[in-house]
Amino acid sequence: MRAQCSLKQHGLGMRLVRRVYQMNVIERQFKIILLLVLIGAFQGCVSTKVVKPSAGNITIVPFSGVDSIQVGISTKRDVLQTFGKATTKCTWRPNSYPIALGEFVQIISYPELGITFLCDHTNGQRFARKTVREIVIDSTSRIKTPQGNGIGSSYDDIIKEFGETKYSRGSFPTFSMTHLSYDKLNPQQIYTIMHFQQFSIVDSNSFQVKRIEIKY
Repeated sequence: MRAQCSLKQHGLGMRLVRRVYQMNVIERQFKIILLLVLIGAFQGCVSTKVVKPSAGNITIVPFSGVDSIQVGISTKRDVLQTFGKATTKCTWRPNSYPIALGEFVQIISYPELGITFLCDHTNGQRFARKTVREIVIDSTSRIKTPQGNGIGSSYDDIIKEFGETKYSRGSFPTFSMTHLSYDKLNPQQIYTIMHFQQFSIVDSNSFQVKRIEIKY
């Protein structure tokens, strides 16, 4: 009889130990899950959101690009990390070489800043990362060079900062254009072109920048 009681007590004790152990395991798992949730929430608060810069904080870097984004060096990822989410689309761009018809390019637009980035495959490689080939600053933009030139600048303003250059005027099937063009080997050893354009034929006294292109 005593042996049976002892066995029952032993069995009860073992069940109690197992239950306590199971409760401890569940408690530990709950604590781990809670800790992971808190860590995820904290990381989301401090590191994932990209704050878009305002136009007043962006600078045109002559013969290089816009702020830290450089033509020929920066990638699509760099643009999105710097300026945040954007309107993007893919379009076909004819190639200037007669052997190739062209390639698809990705256009990343920030209408609120008046800036568009054109990215394509480096050296025409199909699976290479998308590199910024051209930056277009349109008539709505308020960003400036370090000397204060941008949309709305006059012929004299541009000449003062960049020097004398060819003053070109021409008519095309769909539009007329006047522009000042500069080219230079920049510090990164990339041959870069800057166009200051007005979409009409005017003399130098009436010239006013309506569009800026930086490309290589």
